[in-house]
Amino acid sequence: MSELVRSVHRALKLLEALDSGASSGVSLASASAATGMKPPTAHNLLSTLVHLGYAEQDEESRHYRLGSRALALGTGKALLARIGHVGREPVEQLARATGETVVLAVDWDDRRHSVLCVESRQALSVRADPGVDEHFYDTATGRVLLSLRSAAEITGFVRRHGLPGTAWPEAASPECLRLCVQRIRERGEVVLVKSGSHIRALAVPVVLPGEEVRVSLGLFYPTVRDAAGRTECLLEHVRDTAAAIASAFERM
Repeated sequence: MSELVRSVHRALKLLEALDSGASSGVSLASASAATGMKPPTAHNLLSTLVHLGYAEQDEESRHYRLGSRALALGTGKALLARIGHVGREPVEQLARATGETVVLAVDWDDRRHSVLCVESRQALSVRADPGVDEHFYDTATGRVLLSLRSAAEITGFVRRHGLPGTAWPEAASPECLRLCVQRIRERGEVVLVKSGSHIRALAVPVVLPGEEVRVSLGLFYPTVRDAAGRTECLLEHVRDTAAAIASAFERM
């Protein structure tokens, strides 16, 4: 057995050990004993699995359990798990740097998947709605995702879901929707303030190398914190983070 094959074999045995472990996780000693590996070998492989998102380690107990990418296998959503894993650190850094709520969204199976949501810790903040929905018309990330579709795909979406109506008054007809989407593509951004909401939403596309999946990154905050030049400054932060996510995805 070559060393490469041996490493793959050992990594799979570790994943099986984590899968059969308790909900509280598996200690390094237990993982080592279950797989017959020496602790240093098990530790090195587990560290690699944690880095790749196939395992995770509890900060307090130091126990290991299966990570999001391993749990997504067999569901057809492994790519979503990979995007969420790769994007976590850049998204959390953006939320800390700006003090605002950040969402990473993916267009998957005709629905908007918020794979990452980090809420602002400020007293006055915008609440994120994680999960899966069809809010392509009335959210900044959704509009960016829609703009990344082809004309034929948008036509099909409208056929299935109807026109935006009051959810996007400027795009109430097929021609107006086409022009709105075209402007988003040209600008590479959405800046949205819903009427009466007092919330400003910013979003840009995230272009992942070698993947056709559509991804957008959004930031949301109360308009009371608006100041001269702040929108442009925040958009620059969001664009830089989108580029960082794409770069991390390529390296992973």
